Amino acid sequence: MQALSIYLLVRMGEGETDHQTHDSLLLATVTVNNCVTAISHANPGPLQAATISKAAGKIGFLRNQDEVIYSVVNLLVYESVVPCDPKTELILAPLPAKKQLWEAGDAMLWKAEVEREHGAPTDFALAASGELVKLAEGYHSLQIWEEALVQARSPSTTPIQLLLAANNSTHKTLKYLELTTICSEADKRYQNNCCCHGGGSGMNVRVLVVDGVSNLPAEADGAIVVGGSNAAISATYFSAKAGARAAIHHDCGIGRDEAGVRGLLWAEHHGMAMAAVATDSARVGDGADMFQRGIISRVNKLAAMCGVKNGQTVEQAVELLRSAPWPHANVEALVEGRAFIHGVLCIDSISLATLGHAGLVVASGSHGGAIAAGMTRSFRPRLVFFNDAGFGADRAGAASLPVLDSEGVAAATVAADSACIGDGRSTLTEGIISAVNETAYRLGARVGDTALEVARIALERV
Repeated sequence: MQALSIYLLVRMGEGETDHQTHDSLLLATVTVNNCVTAISHANPGPLQAATISKAAGKIGFLRNQDEVIYSVVNLLVYESVVPCDPKTELILAPLPAKKQLWEAGDAMLWKAEVEREHGAPTDFALAASGELVKLAEGYHSLQIWEEALVQARSPSTTPIQLLLAANNSTHKTLKYLELTTICSEADKRYQNNCCCHGGGSGMNVRVLVVDGVSNLPAEADGAIVVGGSNAAISATYFSAKAGARAAIHHDCGIGRDEAGVRGLLWAEHHGMAMAAVATDSARVGDGADMFQRGIISRVNKLAAMCGVKNGQTVEQAVELLRSAPWPHANVEALVEGRAFIHGVLCIDSISLATLGHAGLVVASGSHGGAIAAGMTRSFRPRLVFFNDAGFGADRAGAASLPVLDSEGVAAATVAADSACIGDGRSTLTEGIISAVNETAYRLGARVGDTALEVARIALERV
């Protein structure tokens, strides 16, 4: 209740702006205040002479300010606050602004989102847990609020993290305020009208541990993703596209041009906190091992703001990343990294290969961890190149080679320091062979050769 009341005071002080003469959040706030007053306060307080419903009915934008302010002061000063167990009911539906604005990390991100294409923000709501939820079609927030509150038998209050936007002549950074709001048993009946868009905050945030991020499940939306993939831009995109709150990937030896962690800055620009795990501390392509043994080697600014720093364990970093800003702006699709060079198929991720590529020589930007074997055997190339990810813990960066050898598929890795991981073209044109399996050796591949030389030999023997 205090949260809604304080918002009234904030909006009263701002006044009418050039771009907005009708404030849906203000109207919703007044309506909720009115409903709560009607059902939970049989004995009016000293300043409750003017009803909030009168203010709600007459507001074009900011009329009857004195009446509203008197009621707010009464609620804040004279009404008791009785805590109850935290619940997950809606406290604001629909959002009066795009969902991305509610968790913009700084003024720059706020301004960038404001300048993006405008749309009617009617499909998301704020729950008492602090999470954003997606509303089902036909959900009318004001009607539901009024019905729920009127039918509530024992309204009470619960602490939440409510996002309030402070605005003067320009846009300011969103502030987190520890406030209270209404919760009631009646709200529970409306939870079936929305689907969770994320894990909320604190302990409610999901942690998703996966070996690869190229095909993340729906549960990644709002979760902290611990993925065995590299932290290059191409792999980072998959976590961001899936809606991850934050991500921890493998640094894959960092390598040439620091390509193994280049995705961290990209993630930062797209509002996602991200960290990378040192290749010597945990196996690449093995999410569980990363979670258990991984040591953080790099962080972006958003992760650092959560307290994540180099040298921490992944488990420690995960706990800190529960406070990472979310949701983020939608990410634009990357240009697909697929091209033929000198008859060799160059792809940034082995996941881009299809059955139609069977029998080809393929230069992949992916690491050569065990998970790559499964993706490769499905289309059986004549020869495939991976990045060795610095080999790392248990030489996991080349773990796919013996697996593919047992199935008669020639495979080799290029040194992470010689070629940019996540870049198939770089694998072919810059890579130096660091490991080969027996099948590739019989084909003519040798450690120390260039990938391009080996590819030409393989093509000549077709």
